[in-house]
Amino acid sequence: MFFSRQKPWQEEIPQLQRLFVYGTLGFPEILSAAIGRKIESKDYLPATLHGFKRLAVKDARFPVIRKCEAAWVEGFTLSPITTEEFLKLDDWEGGLYERIKVNVGTEAGEKLVAWVYADVHHKAPISDSDWCPEIFLNTSSNS
Repeated sequence: MFFSRQKPWQEEIPQLQRLFVYGTLGFPEILSAAIGRKIESKDYLPATLHGFKRLAVKDARFPVIRKCEAAWVEGFTLSPITTEEFLKLDDWEGGLYERIKVNVGTEAGEKLVAWVYADVHHKAPISDSDWCPEIFLNTSSNS
């Protein structure tokens, strides 16, 4: 039987069941594959994360976010995400990201607390170009 090593932040999952996504997990079919449950576009609530910047990863088709005071990231929140689904996402996101708590704002002006996967320790080699969802979709459909 395989046991994955528990990450320090996994113990906090039950208190917060909301996820902020900004890259490939923003596509329902990808998030559905990652957590093993059908997610639809209607489940996504547009939101903005201030104080972070989305960056393309060199030689990869996915982005990361890093702290950057003067920047913001457009994305979506989803809830509820179950504890089991967060554990699946922890494995899906691998060692590049760390799940951290952030404050996001919705289009309706609500302030929400959510989990997000970020490149906290600057592990990812960054590309010179920006990550763009439209380019990701085009390259995915051509693969």
